[in-house]
Amino acid sequence: MAAVQPRKPTSDAEAICEAVTRPTMRFVPVKSAERQAALLDHKARDFLVRQRTQIVNAIRTHLGEFGVVVAKGIHNVDRLLDAACDMPDPALPALDMLSDQLRDTQARIEEVTARIGEMQGEDALARRLATVPGVGAISSRAACSSGATRQERRR
Repeated sequence: MAAVQPRKPTSDAEAICEAVTRPTMRFVPVKSAERQAALLDHKARDFLVRQRTQIVNAIRTHLGEFGVVVAKGIHNVDRLLDAACDMPDPALPALDMLSDQLRDTQARIEEVTARIGEMQGEDALARRLATVPGVGAISSRAACSSGATRQERRR
């Protein structure tokens, strides 16, 4: 088995210089600060949704150890939290902490989603994209935030 050689900065610099001099080399346009900020909202929302899923799965797992089973899905969270209230007293502080964390995370998701919806309402292209069946405010705004504009493509 061959050993992997460590990368050398001089080799990287040579490869970059060679690539830049090629006539067919295409460059990625730099995003504006506004575009990066809009993408940050989408990334933060995605992180919060994944965090919410982790919290729900943790609560579901802990309740499962007590023999309580609730159907999967975010729409069953209320049933899950109702079932958590019937647990033994020593388990309640941890379950209450997870329930509070879940509510806080859900509130943050709604806050970021509202902010994305406001930005989508201000963007004509995003509003047009949202008219496509299956494309909503979040998807249309994400597409507009991540893609290059005509002016950026011409540079």
